[in-house]
Amino acid sequence: MSAENTPSEINTVIKEYVSNGSLEDWKYGNLASDLYNAEEILRFYFFQPKSDGDYIMPQSVIGFEKTHVNILAYYSLLPDSVGLKYRITFNTVHLARPIWSLYETLLHEMTHLYVENNPDLPQHAKGHGKLFTAWCEEMGLHPRVGTGVHWKAADGQFERLMDRWGVERPKEADVVVPKDKPKDNWWDFGTVKPKGSSTLTLYTCEQCSKRPICKIRAGRKDLSISCDDCDGKFQPTVNLKPTL
Repeated sequence: MSAENTPSEINTVIKEYVSNGSLEDWKYGNLASDLYNAEEILRFYFFQPKSDGDYIMPQSVIGFEKTHVNILAYYSLLPDSVGLKYRITFNTVHLARPIWSLYETLLHEMTHLYVENNPDLPQHAKGHGKLFTAWCEEMGLHPRVGTGVHWKAADGQFERLMDRWGVERPKEADVVVPKDKPKDNWWDFGTVKPKGSSTLTLYTCEQCSKRPICKIRAGRKDLSISCDDCDGKFQPTVNLKPTL
């Protein structure tokens, strides 16, 4: 491979390497291969250039990483730690959900890459603004403006594509997220939502006469605290780390 290869060409090599089963010892190998296959279908169906000279969406590279619980996936236009561009990374905390929803997330991130990297589109296409959500709505996705959460399952073109592809619509897809839960996705109502962990240090008073015993959390690890009720001393017991 010459130094003149484009990021898209390099990503295509990686895609073919993964899709051909060359990473048998990688626990995400099968899922990555499936998502690369889905990415190819979604690219052809939704982002195919219509005329000569139209913007050609570059091949993305798919990865997996355990990150903050509030993140489903993220995209990157800039080179990462190994120099790869156009990366879509799925949060491994949120992989235990219907494949339909994973495809929704994939298309969501692909749309970010498309609208933000396309020089023919205005700069305000960034984020989960009205232009981005309008693109998604046209394809059948339903992200909320601002947060980007999918308040109901995809329909329209996306659903027709899934039907032709033989992807079963999950039972959770009948849910419409109520307006008083603006940060929930539709699939959150059919699966157990992962929870994050506190970054604070947990202090307990083992001498406490009450049940359950007294517990407090603090941002410091070196506090000296006494209980006024039982004169017991609070001791740091667990330093929980964030879900990263």
